[in-house]
Amino acid sequence: MWEYLRRFGIGEPTGVEFPGEAAGTLRPSAGWTQVDLAMASLGYGLSATGLQLARAFCAIAADGLLPKPHILKRDEREVHRVASAGACATMQEILGRAVETPDVPDHVADVPGFGVAGKSGVSVKGTSTGYSPDRTVETMVAFFPWWHPEYLVLVVYDEPSAPFGARGSTAASTAR
Repeated sequence: MWEYLRRFGIGEPTGVEFPGEAAGTLRPSAGWTQVDLAMASLGYGLSATGLQLARAFCAIAADGLLPKPHILKRDEREVHRVASAGACATMQEILGRAVETPDVPDHVADVPGFGVAGKSGVSVKGTSTGYSPDRTVETMVAFFPWWHPEYLVLVVYDEPSAPFGARGSTAASTAR
């Protein structure tokens, strides 16, 4: 898991032409325990910028090719393979089916006819003594159409007014 997080660009700057880009956090794998592995699968114990998250989903949408983001669109694309096209095709379908399934929380991101694929997330903010009971960051990242992605959207709400535990997809659905 650590290797894939690194390959998808988590814990390192994207190289976008903007001064002061944050690297996010991905501790060295040598110190990971089974608990760290379980927590990382839920997004805890690491951090990523919105641009890193969008870039990682772009790689899934682009059959495993991780792009180098640019402030301005350029004709040339700088990419390198981080996962197989087959694995990414599977993830595209899983993320697409999750959004189109009515009893799944991410269903609120469904836009009929667009074939949206996506994943929501809620992160509890840390404090000097642990985690805050009422301060969260909620996200929804999606691309469409899931069978041939052309567009990617990332919505981030920093400390939304929705009650704790509200899913990023619920918060992000108000942006439609």
